[in-house]
Amino acid sequence: MIEQLHPDYVTNILDWEKWRLVYESGDAYVEKYVRQFSRLEDEKDFKDRKIFTPTPNFAKGAVNEVKNAIFQRIADVKRVGGPVTYQKACIGEIGGVDRAGASMNWFLGHYVLPELLTMRKVGVYIDMPKIGGSVLSKGAKHPYLYIYTAESILNWDYDSQGQLVQLLLRDNIYERDEITGLPVALSH
Repeated sequence: MIEQLHPDYVTNILDWEKWRLVYESGDAYVEKYVRQFSRLEDEKDFKDRKIFTPTPNFAKGAVNEVKNAIFQRIADVKRVGGPVTYQKACIGEIGGVDRAGASMNWFLGHYVLPELLTMRKVGVYIDMPKIGGSVLSKGAKHPYLYIYTAESILNWDYDSQGQLVQLLLRDNIYERDEITGLPVALSH
């Protein structure tokens, strides 16, 4: 399935990798993109230059300024209607919108906005825990959200009305220690 990549994915993946490294502002950007000037720069000079090359954290600062300006306005959004569990989850109660206590505003401001502003694309997946028995036995169970980064949205298709009809996502699945059950390695 991995060879069935959307043409836009193939076109944009190198940019997405660079944009993510710029936003993360770490040494990984310097390691991947700083190159020797020429054969005249010896290996020692090149290593020294890499040590003193600043990371592109100015870009992260600019993106965060825009994110924070938008985030301040999100507080003005009123979400009305829907089930009581939806309303409670939106304000961070009963596990919040992400089952980790996040309000809808916090989730949008800390996960969705940074991805949109740096990568131009993010998937917000809405999932629901299994409900056994009747609808009345669902209690406080409610849909919850998580994101897929641009790099994890491998392929997609829309019908003639613009409705998404197919989607290929990459999930991170952890191999777990047999004794403790804790994650020990990442496998796709």
